[in-house]
Amino acid sequence: FKLAEDAFKKAHEADRKDLAAHRNLARLYELRKEYRQAATEFAEVIRLDPKDIDAYAHMALVLVELGDTEEAVRTLETAKAQTDDKRVIQQLDTYIARAKEVGRTQ
Repeated sequence: FKLAEDAFKKAHEADRKDLAAHRNLARLYELRKEYRQAATEFAEVIRLDPKDIDAYAHMALVLVELGDTEEAVRTLETAKAQTDDKRVIQQLDTYIARAKEVGRTQ
């Protein structure tokens, strides 16, 4: 993981708008359960590519891990506004229901 992190950070330093570097760092931090860093990187992915539904979904997962289910739900609602794909919207609705359930049990 350390070598991958170094490579992604180097790409990020070369170009602060490198979407792939932000996405890869976000996923790496998520895998390592470094959720605050993951949230920062996913936020940047979403800023750079607001249509990246996958980034919203991962951001929501990270927010749930951080205990912020309300923000996770808001993130998923925002993702729904970025697509017209009914199948994707249904999946996001499923994620929203799960996040709300987790919020009720916290």
